[in-house]
Amino acid sequence: MRYYFYTFLLVVCSLKMHSQTLSGIVFDENKETIAGASVYLDGTSIGTITDDQGKYELHAANKINTTLVIGFIGYESKIIANPFENPNQKIYLVPKETHLKEVTVIADGFSRADKLKIFREEFLGKTKAGRSCKILNETDISFSYDTKTNQLAAFSSVPIQIQNNYLGYEIAFSLVDFYVNFNLKSIKSADVYSSYLAGTTFYKDNIKKKKAYLEKRKKTYYGSQMHFFRNLSKNIWDKKSFQLFEGSYLANPNDHFQIQKNAGIYTITIKDSTKKKPKSLSDDGSFYKSFNLLYDKSEQSNVVFKSNTFHVDEYGNNEDFDVVLFGGELGKKRAGDMLPMNFTE
Repeated sequence: MRYYFYTFLLVVCSLKMHSQTLSGIVFDENKETIAGASVYLDGTSIGTITDDQGKYELHAANKINTTLVIGFIGYESKIIANPFENPNQKIYLVPKETHLKEVTVIADGFSRADKLKIFREEFLGKTKAGRSCKILNETDISFSYDTKTNQLAAFSSVPIQIQNNYLGYEIAFSLVDFYVNFNLKSIKSADVYSSYLAGTTFYKDNIKKKKAYLEKRKKTYYGSQMHFFRNLSKNIWDKKSFQLFEGSYLANPNDHFQIQKNAGIYTITIKDSTKKKPKSLSDDGSFYKSFNLLYDKSEQSNVVFKSNTFHVDEYGNNEDFDVVLFGGELGKKRAGDMLPMNFTE
């Protein structure tokens, strides 16, 4: 999964549909089976571990357009694209290269505590849900700050373990990339102009207390990007949900969006796209259309489409993660407000 933020801007990822079972066997480099390997669908709460014979079986209520991730201590994680195209797999893991990590200390003027603070803000978010999250293994996270580019980067060789006390999930986040760009040599949140996050995630549900979290999860879902894409794909617009505006004028969505469905995927085309540069959400000049959004007559957001065509699945997950950008309320949320791809309200 990849996320891109422009100060208060977030981009999210993908999905698909139809009941499926995934199965397979996991081997090591010597073709011996591996017991206890983790197997999960990225961004979901669907996962398991291999049995004594290295076998696994996953049951997905719907076909999800995401990757299958297989991991085991001491081995490189294996990521399989489009796993539903071949639901029975033989998977071979290769050992990680073991070498001493070279440590280079460069004076940048910022403490580890300051770097952790901004990392928590940009990684988890500053909302109620984000502030309720706790990273259980912060000592596994390392940082570097490039004083030439004013960029903070974070690294972790093991999954970051997140305890979301607001939504009731335990999340294993395998970090691939994380960086925060500042307007000047600073570590303050006020000086952040963009950040980027990429990795794979697995959500473990708190089954015993699931009912206690249902209302909070619904509250988090309503007015979210997932909610917006689900409504957009099904052409649902109303005052209690999302309303579309051009500037300050209420717009008719049918005048702007053409929606076609094929095999559980919605192709959304922007009818009256015009290529011009937005003033605040993008600095590359390549976008087609922007709108303002109002949710429940109170929460204001804006959306920029950098392509005149993109794809959304039945769950409301956007396949083209880099072409739809959000600002305002929809752009404030980070990993602490994210729900599993297979969440249903």
